[in-house]
Amino acid sequence: MLLKKQSAWSLRKILGVGVVVVLGLVMGLKAMGFKGDGKLMSVESYEELVKVDHQMAVVSIRTLEENLWDEEKGIYVEGEGENMFQKGEEWEREAEMRFYEEGELEFEKKIGLRLHGWNMRGLPQKSFRIYFENGEGLDDWLEYPVFGEKGNERYLSLVLRIGGDVEYSMLRDRLASELVAINSKVDVQQNRPVVLYLNGEYWGIYYLQERFDEAYFKGRYRINPKMLVIVDVPLRSGEDKGQVVAWTRNSEKEAERYNQLLQRVRRCQACEDYYSVRNQIEVDNLLDYLLFELYFANIDWPYGNTKVWRYKVEPITDLELGLIERLDGRWRWLLFDLDTGFGGATDTTEKMMEAAGVDSYSQLIDDAFPFRNLFYSRTFRKFYLERTKELVNDGLSAEAVVIMVDRLAAEIRSEMPRQIDRWGSEVSDKGIHVVESMEEWERRVELLKVFVRQRPEGFLQKTVDFMNKSY
Repeated sequence: MLLKKQSAWSLRKILGVGVVVVLGLVMGLKAMGFKGDGKLMSVESYEELVKVDHQMAVVSIRTLEENLWDEEKGIYVEGEGENMFQKGEEWEREAEMRFYEEGELEFEKKIGLRLHGWNMRGLPQKSFRIYFENGEGLDDWLEYPVFGEKGNERYLSLVLRIGGDVEYSMLRDRLASELVAINSKVDVQQNRPVVLYLNGEYWGIYYLQERFDEAYFKGRYRINPKMLVIVDVPLRSGEDKGQVVAWTRNSEKEAERYNQLLQRVRRCQACEDYYSVRNQIEVDNLLDYLLFELYFANIDWPYGNTKVWRYKVEPITDLELGLIERLDGRWRWLLFDLDTGFGGATDTTEKMMEAAGVDSYSQLIDDAFPFRNLFYSRTFRKFYLERTKELVNDGLSAEAVVIMVDRLAAEIRSEMPRQIDRWGSEVSDKGIHVVESMEEWERRVELLKVFVRQRPEGFLQKTVDFMNKSY
């Protein structure tokens, strides 16, 4: 009886790697074979793989069992050397991916498969990074409109992400990305919910998502990768807090350049003028970026989860600004990883109302807050307040965001019972798990709506109060 009740994941923990194959409990393994050289050769059909009616796209990934579960080389297990926390090409495994829309196979590709993210690697359900390669480590572009007209026409990598909101509504990061994509020109990662089958076994709800790599910018802005600069704010404290490091190749000098600009603005308080940095920073982009992060009340930012990019040309003159969008050499921000916004882990209606009223501007007391001193500029304050009023009365209004929450919840509602059945009883070493019932999930969705109903009016008032302070 015990064996019948255990998931394949639990059986691996109890009985060891590979035993589920012997017992024949993993659905769809009959559709997997191996060539003489040990390489994967799968011959599945959608009907063999899927036994239920999914209301969203289905992703199937197949790889050798040892690539996932082997103690020495398996990427999904703690193994001999904390395997699941290892990164880089050494921990990429060859696999195959199939993508189905409404039961029809849209594409099948050989891929390189890695784990993605950091904090979520300790969960039983983990995020994956997908590299489209030809089996010999060479790029093999995916030419398919995964995200329709909103996304790029082709990709070299994508992410299958569960996100840090997996314990609650599974909606926060998608909600934030949608709101920014509709209301701003700040870059966000397009995403959509999908169902994942891993080696024929149901693996739950994921968000298939763009990744901010060189190929993304080449596809979006036709940028020569050699001219792209992306810098990243690593998680750290002390004097270096908020400073960036190079993220793309050969960007060390660019990171130094950005940090010098950051320090110049930081040193100069009442003297810092809006126009003195306008030819180095796309100020409207920064303004929107700050506004959204503060509105969402993201607690996992700004000293981490921050990336900034520019096209590597010398910043152009004031007369030329606006003539060459995005490729003018100015710094612009990338918005991502917003699972801890919108009240995050808040558990009751009363506490959620308090979270919605939080004064996000209180963190600007820290002089290391990136470009904080631009708020000393009357021009910047004027534009910021006008933009806040515009968004709060339109795209970020309570009515608009509640409608969006309902729409996004409806996307995954039919799949949540299977997600809960698959993962609701699985608990990480830190005690993290998905919601354990549909009733709890629906309660979490309603709590999220408490935040978005209360946030606009309170945020606008906090903004007005902050802008009216004497400088």
